[in-house]
Amino acid sequence: MASLDLLPVELRLQIWALVISPRTVKIHWSPRTARFYSRHPPPSILQITSESRAYGLAIYVLAFASSPEDSRIYFSYALDAADFQWSSLASYQGARITYPAMSTHLGILDHGCLRRIAIREVELIGRACDGLVDLRRFTRLEVISVHCDLERPNAEGSYGEELLDGLWKGLDVDFDKWDEGEEKWPSLSCSRVKSHSGGAPCFRHRWFAQWNERCQVGRHRKWAPFLAECVYLTRDQHPSHGGGQYLFTRMLRRHWSDNE
Repeated sequence: MASLDLLPVELRLQIWALVISPRTVKIHWSPRTARFYSRHPPPSILQITSESRAYGLAIYVLAFASSPEDSRIYFSYALDAADFQWSSLASYQGARITYPAMSTHLGILDHGCLRRIAIREVELIGRACDGLVDLRRFTRLEVISVHCDLERPNAEGSYGEELLDGLWKGLDVDFDKWDEGEEKWPSLSCSRVKSHSGGAPCFRHRWFAQWNERCQVGRHRKWAPFLAECVYLTRDQHPSHGGGQYLFTRMLRRHWSDNE
C-alpha cells in the first residue's frame, strides 16, 4: 500500500469514504457458544491499511452482544441492516416458540441504535402473532425491509385492504383528536418492488404506501402491535372475516394495552 501512502491525506480519506457502503448482514444465533455470529466478511475498510482501519472503526463497532468482548460482528448502526435468522434463534417450549436471545444477549446499543432491519415475509407474518414484540425492543428503528416471497403468486386482490380501512380511519381520528405524538414509526419497503425494473407493484404490500404516509409524523399508538395487525389482516389474497381474525385482533389489543 506504499502507493496509497504517497497520496495527500485528503484524497486518501475520500477513497476510504468510497469504500464504505450499506450492507445487509445476516445475524445467526449459536446455542452452543451462546453468541450471535455472521458469515458476512468484515468490512473491507478495516483490512486495507492502519489508517483505513482507524477510519472504519469510527463507523463500525462490535455489535450484537451483551458486552463488546463477546461480539464477533462488525456493524454500522447508521448504514447497515440486520437480517436476523429467526430459525436459529427459536426456542421451543411445547407448541410455543420464543426467541429469548433477542432480549438476553443483545446490548443496550443494539436495542437503542439499530435503525434498519431486513426480514423475510414469512417471518414477519410469524412474528406478527406475538405482536412483533422482539422488533419493538429496537427503540430507534427507522426502516423495515421485507424480503417479499417471490414464490408466492403476485396476483391482484384485496389482501385485506377493506379491513385496513377501519384501522387507517381510527388512526387518523386519533391524530385529529390528539395531534402529533412521541411514538416514531419505522417505514416499510418491499424487495419485490426493488428487484423489478420500473418498480413492478407488489399487490400484497401495496398498503405499505399508506403506512409510510402515516409514519411521517409522531404517533400516540405503539407501532409494533399496530403493524402486527396490519400484517395479519393482509397475509392472504382473500382474508377471513371470521372469528380467527376477531380473536387475533382482541389478542393484539390486549397485548397493546398491557405494554402501554
